[in-house]
Amino acid sequence: MAYLFGYYAKDPNYKDGVRAVVETLYEPPQIGDQSSVVPQMDKDIPLIDRLTKDLSLECVGWIFTTLKEENVALTSYDIRKAAKLQQAYTFTHPSGCKISRFVTCVAKPNDKGECEIDTYMVSDMCQALERDHIFDELKDKKLMQVRKAKKGEILPTIYMEGKESSKFDPDFFIVNIAHGVPSNKKGQNIIQTYDFPVASRCKGIVTQNSVKDYFKKYKNTDPNIKCANLFFLMFIAKTVDEDTASTFAKQVLEKKVNWEVIETLLGTYLGY
Repeated sequence: MAYLFGYYAKDPNYKDGVRAVVETLYEPPQIGDQSSVVPQMDKDIPLIDRLTKDLSLECVGWIFTTLKEENVALTSYDIRKAAKLQQAYTFTHPSGCKISRFVTCVAKPNDKGECEIDTYMVSDMCQALERDHIFDELKDKKLMQVRKAKKGEILPTIYMEGKESSKFDPDFFIVNIAHGVPSNKKGQNIIQTYDFPVASRCKGIVTQNSVKDYFKKYKNTDPNIKCANLFFLMFIAKTVDEDTASTFAKQVLEKKVNWEVIETLLGTYLGY
């Protein structure tokens, strides 16, 4: 799984519509199996939050990979995880209500073996039920369940096909979200490159040679483009210091990157 970073923009296709524009993603340390994935404690989260803020980006959603399951858009685990994340990323609407625009993206194989992406949110009701600890755990990921009421406690009643039921279909809570890719193949406004080694995927992957290769590939490229990479900025933070990386992130946003300074700071590491 990964967190999606970008920004929200007006959607011209719908009245008062909002579009979540994804610019980059970050994969935290995680443990996964065929039915779920759990992010682990990550000491780099404060750094990611700082750099993305300097780049004028925010966390707009999450994406995870899964195997194809018949007749299941999201499992009960996925539904509850999405509800938790939506609750964590709420803001106050001008009407005074607390709402969320946090999206859930699923990458999975289709019948042709190709990767396809579906995008969802869960309903406000689901978000509230998860917030108030109404759901119970079930081994069957294709169903959801309301937990048993404690003494003196009143819990909401769920009706399915006109009958009261403690177990029900997760699909009741799913809201489909339209999605797509830019037709001009260059929809990103801030992050410009994606081929700097992603350190969070494998320990030691960012080597002296891999950094040199990146410098060589973009030797004659506009500094504002070759520095516009979240993982390159993370590398600067870890190699030099966080304040320097923060400064360069702000320069990326203003398109005023001083590449000579970067080369000087990284000269010892690169063997110059």
